[in-house]
Amino acid sequence: MSKNFKGFVFRFLPISMAIALMLSACGGSGETAGESNPSSASQPQTAASADGKDPNDIVEINILAPLFTDPPDMNNEFWTEYQRLTRSKLNVEWVNSGDFHTAFNLRVASGDVPEVSGVPDIRSLQLLNAIDNGVFWDITEPLGDFSKYPNLKNNVAANCYSYLSVKGKIYALPRSRTRIDLGVNIRKDWLDKLGIPLPTNTTEFADALEKIVKSDADGNGKVDTVGLIATGALPGSLQVAFGALTPQYNDDGGQYYPCLTDGWIDYVEYCRDLYSRGVIDKEYMNAKYEDGMNMYTSNRAAAYVMSIWNIWEQEQGSAKVQKDPVPEIVSLKLTGPKGDTGIQLNTGVSGGYYISKKVSEEKMLRILQYMEDATSQEVTDLAYYGIKGVHHDVVDGTPVLNKLGIAQINTSSKCVGPLAYMKYGKVDSAAGSKEYNEARRKSVEGYEEVGKVDLWGNGTLVSETWQKVWPKYENTFKANETKTVAGRMSMDEFRAYVESLRNDPALKPAFKEFAAAYEDFNSTLKK
Repeated sequence: MSKNFKGFVFRFLPISMAIALMLSACGGSGETAGESNPSSASQPQTAASADGKDPNDIVEINILAPLFTDPPDMNNEFWTEYQRLTRSKLNVEWVNSGDFHTAFNLRVASGDVPEVSGVPDIRSLQLLNAIDNGVFWDITEPLGDFSKYPNLKNNVAANCYSYLSVKGKIYALPRSRTRIDLGVNIRKDWLDKLGIPLPTNTTEFADALEKIVKSDADGNGKVDTVGLIATGALPGSLQVAFGALTPQYNDDGGQYYPCLTDGWIDYVEYCRDLYSRGVIDKEYMNAKYEDGMNMYTSNRAAAYVMSIWNIWEQEQGSAKVQKDPVPEIVSLKLTGPKGDTGIQLNTGVSGGYYISKKVSEEKMLRILQYMEDATSQEVTDLAYYGIKGVHHDVVDGTPVLNKLGIAQINTSSKCVGPLAYMKYGKVDSAAGSKEYNEARRKSVEGYEEVGKVDLWGNGTLVSETWQKVWPKYENTFKANETKTVAGRMSMDEFRAYVESLRNDPALKPAFKEFAAAYEDFNSTLKK
């Protein structure tokens, strides 16, 4: 490790953590997998040369990667097999995930960039400046039509290279993650108990939650149920139903950031109504993510926007509290007033792998081949399940990690190569049965067709002006938004405030930059 990083203190999660957490994604986007058959793909004796590749063509690579667990033993059963299948010897410099951004920036500033950097934040100004300054390889031409890299073409999320591209060029390979993640989840058993039909739109959703909070749905003898959990901010996904992720332009052709759109104003007004009806907790701004999870697990709330794969855990936790049969939580597809569906998708990309321009062209091409190998289904199954009989056993057709698997198959095992895209990575529960997960998959049919990606919030669309200027406004915006939801600021006052931001000379250049970035992004999409 470089002497510049001796001061970084590693704060790791315990390796005995619950299996669901062990399979969470790098950078806060976790997933499990279940759509493939790892049993045949993870045998330690499978010949790496079966596809014609020379198993003795080993490439040594120095990688900078974020760490979410204890530092792994790169000579253990998992990492030995991983390196065999990818024909590599990996020298990984693991940096605590919370420190990674700072560590990476220091490496770039000092010129001490490793051969490969697995960067979660692909739109930081420091990274973009490094790309402009030629720190990383432009791999657009080497990839070409991907005929030499079929896994990097076919085993990744749709349009992933559009999300990764900078000015139409490709500088990174994807850190593949699932697109389907968040669900607007509700206690169907409470709806059934009160004779309330399953909501199909935002109006029905609000009415159903109000009926629940005014009843004793949990049977504790008190009217104390929270309708919709919000933790520190307004609940996600619902803004999509109000058109907040539909591009809106000003008269100059500039494009607003979502929080300045008419759709966002309508969304705030909707949340204001929920708050006034007692659906959203009065202290939501002081709540943390952990508070929300605990509230839902302990049978105290009706609805929560969270990762769908967490539902199994929530159902089991609520069953222990109410001492009744396991409750049923379902994910809704809510239509908004203008026909948009309240489903927010991820890009399928959670950062990228960048190759330092210091490596020779020959080695750059060999690293691309490593990335190609790491994107195979065989290696992906290994990263999620390990080796059959060593890390997992197959129970009712589903791989179940054993003690060694829980210790070695974790978040970090997914942070040194692209891996194949796993559509149901955050839908399947690691602890759920095959039948349970199949039902969950059926419940999200059509999500990718009607959902929308926050191109602004996830950094796909970049405005340097916005990144520099908006922090000066952000706290005031959040405060005014909260006051509006709580009824301490009128909707007319909030609209006037947003309009003042739209016309602020300091922000107007950002709108032009967003419009240009959106046009560039669309030009790279698959036709």
